[in-house]
Amino acid sequence: MKVQLVFAPTMRPVKYGELGVQISPPLGVLYLAGWLRKNMPDLQLNVVDGMQIGYKHTIEQIKDFRPDVLGISFYTPVAISAYKLANDIKEQFPKTLVIMGGPHATALPEEVLEKSRADTVAIGEGEQTMLELVCMFDKKGKDPKAMDYYQICGTASMGDGQIRRSSPRTFIADIDTIPFPARDLIDMKKYSGWYIHKQLPETKMLMSRGCPYHCTFCDDVVWKSSKPWVRLRTPKNIVDEIELLAKEYGIKEVMDDSDEFNNNVSHALAICEEMKRRRLDIPWKTQLRAWPLPENLVKAMAEAGCWYVHLGIESGNPETLYGIQKQITVEQILEACALLKKYNIQVLGLFMLFNV
Repeated sequence: MKVQLVFAPTMRPVKYGELGVQISPPLGVLYLAGWLRKNMPDLQLNVVDGMQIGYKHTIEQIKDFRPDVLGISFYTPVAISAYKLANDIKEQFPKTLVIMGGPHATALPEEVLEKSRADTVAIGEGEQTMLELVCMFDKKGKDPKAMDYYQICGTASMGDGQIRRSSPRTFIADIDTIPFPARDLIDMKKYSGWYIHKQLPETKMLMSRGCPYHCTFCDDVVWKSSKPWVRLRTPKNIVDEIELLAKEYGIKEVMDDSDEFNNNVSHALAICEEMKRRRLDIPWKTQLRAWPLPENLVKAMAEAGCWYVHLGIESGNPETLYGIQKQITVEQILEACALLKKYNIQVLGLFMLFNV
């Protein structure tokens, strides 16, 4: 069976850096590919970064590959384009199973089904949902109309003339069981890395999934469909991926794109210790909350090669911090900045709200 996973393109050409084009590979679809390959090794898998190659070439690659199953992942800025892509493919290849997922589809699955001809929507974490959909499609003789989507958790689909959501998908508890993103299915040399770096090539990775906090401005509530809300990869698993990136792809710097590195201080310290133990000579960057951020963690991060962080400041107004349920104070923000400066870790302060 042939499965193609597409990160949806825009309808118009985008400039360098716009919407993250050419910066980092689409980890979401690469994680899906890795999970499918682990559980169904006989699949023919293909990954297309439509954001990088544009709408016309994305359509061409889909026509050339002729997938039995097409998975389209997208976020809000390209939703209209993603709907058109699904409709164009379904028009030409009605027997192709079209599955849509990703951030926008998870937030608004009903809209996806109203505005596209997708057969079903994968809501939330997609690895196991995608696997079960592919397996069912194979058993049903590769006929989208024979599928009982409602039996698969974490989906939305049309049934009896109305949109029906199935039961929420339970998260994969041990995320060490999820293979590293299938980066071998794309050309890593086409991605330049984050604008701010010490060494190139640079790329991003995820050291954890989820966030335990409840800031009112954040979209994380969409993903809190199951528990635990935070799942941590083991330090060994994380550093194994960093070493693989260095050896297989020549990566010289990494960015941890998880919600926050310090959601569990003891775990963060263990990651730093594992990096130091293996004597990695790879600078890295991450994202932090202003609290909890003890000095021993900042010191360990610096010793392990961390040189730059995105710090979730959000606002310098105490009333705003309280109102958005950030659970930090202005004093904690100032203390965090002072600690990071002490250990020569550069800070980009992230302000989501400008009421200061």
